[in-house]
Amino acid sequence: MKFFLKGVKEFIKVIISIYLTNSFNLISKIPFISPGDAFATCLALYMIFIDLLLEYISEKITSYKCNLEIVFYQKYTVPEITSIPKISVNKLGLSEINMIVSFNGNTKIIKKAKIKIPQNSFFTIQSNGEIAYVDDEGSYVIDMSKLVQGSGNIEKEFLISFTKDTYENLGGNIEIKPELVCGNKLNRFFINLRNNKFKITL
Repeated sequence: MKFFLKGVKEFIKVIISIYLTNSFNLISKIPFISPGDAFATCLALYMIFIDLLLEYISEKITSYKCNLEIVFYQKYTVPEITSIPKISVNKLGLSEINMIVSFNGNTKIIKKAKIKIPQNSFFTIQSNGEIAYVDDEGSYVIDMSKLVQGSGNIEKEFLISFTKDTYENLGGNIEIKPELVCGNKLNRFFINLRNNKFKITL
């Protein structure tokens, strides 16, 4: 797929260069250069210019990119992005899961985002603090603008507590995964999110 896309890019680059050469061949104005050489030279210059322009655009896009990783794990275990930890409630109807949030990249983009653990009708999520809080809908929210204060790499650990809202043994599992809430779709494009999920036994 990568080679196919590269081939398509090169094809489009050649077509655009030929069009520009036929439309605006500045080299043909130089008297001592033959028409054939003028076309080939101008075509090569346009191709070089397009290459430089695409590289500049690519670097600009990369400079806005940021990486965000969210890993859920159980206490006394090694956090792994590929794992799906399963937790259960104790006799008091309480349960908890650990979460590590890691970030690197453009802070301006990530500061406009929030991490959200959706509310569930079977559990009440609890939290204290300004960085992580429970919103009016009952969802657990991490405000990235408060987490990311400076620049560089950031890693923060959170403990999320759950209280079961019913004493009935319902059976089965609920799968929970984080949501990334951004100011707009453009901001979301620049955030590379990697995360796992976890399950709660009912």
